[in-house]
Amino acid sequence: MIRRVFLAISTSAMTILSSAPYSAAAQTDAAEALVRKAIAQYETRWNQHDVQSWTEMLTEDVEWLGVYGRMPSRAAVSASQEPYIKQYDYKLCGRRPEDDANWSV
Repeated sequence: MIRRVFLAISTSAMTILSSAPYSAAAQTDAAEALVRKAIAQYETRWNQHDVQSWTEMLTEDVEWLGVYGRMPSRAAVSASQEPYIKQYDYKLCGRRPEDDANWSV
């Protein structure tokens, strides 16, 4: 996926998790909220079908690994994903395994 975005989210989550005033449950909830916010932003930008808006979430030196190979820059990712962004909507289910007794991998 977008390694840099998730690295930034992970770093933010670790900062939140290391804060003393929060209970373990509050820390987990805060970290999950950050990840869900980033995923929602990803989905929203994709579904606007605006390639430039979507690729603004990526850093210039992003490395994207996909079924068609490695894309070593924002420009390469943008070019490879443009037809999909323009044509398809993107929807994540947003469910967690512990929320669904029928979940299977």
